[in-house]
Amino acid sequence: RSQWERFERQRGETLDRARQLMQGNETRKAVALLDAFPKAYFKDGEFQRVYSQSREALARATAIQKALDQIEKSIAAEDLVEAEAVLEHALRTYPGDPTLLAIEKRLKEEVNRLRWVLWGKLLDDARVNIGRMKYKEAIALLSSVDWGSAELPDVASQAAALLAEARRREEEAHKAEEDARRQEDEAAMRQTLVRA
Repeated sequence: RSQWERFERQRGETLDRARQLMQGNETRKAVALLDAFPKAYFKDGEFQRVYSQSREALARATAIQKALDQIEKSIAAEDLVEAEAVLEHALRTYPGDPTLLAIEKRLKEEVNRLRWVLWGKLLDDARVNIGRMKYKEAIALLSSVDWGSAELPDVASQAAALLAEARRREEEAHKAEEDARRQEDEAAMRQTLVRA
């Protein structure tokens, strides 16, 4: 009888300790603790239930950590499409997980940062084209982005101003070319009249 009581007490203490470990996000230790006990413990329904919960929690924690590692690696490589795909899959599997929600926020910040960098480079390239009197190239660059949906309004307003300037200068250059051509035509006409 005392052996049974000792067994029950040890089982209860073990289960309490395993639950504490799981609550502290130490699922690997909880599984290791339960795995170390004799098979006789596994005949108990409560022990089986806690063991199953700890195994599921460990599988979840491992999958989430794997996703986080993959997302971090993709962010470091600036492969945000891959990072978003991995995150989306992980959130479908484990919706509401605080760790995944935190990395989702970080990923959004990284997407905005890279957009800012790319849009800034695009604006710089457009400025260079305007400076080189390559107005059509500047217009093509600035028209390649839907600035109305840009999440950075100050960048969108800079792009709109540059686009207006490039179009104005393109129009002025076109008008100047037409004026020059007309003057050449008139000069050629006068030459023809003088010879005649």
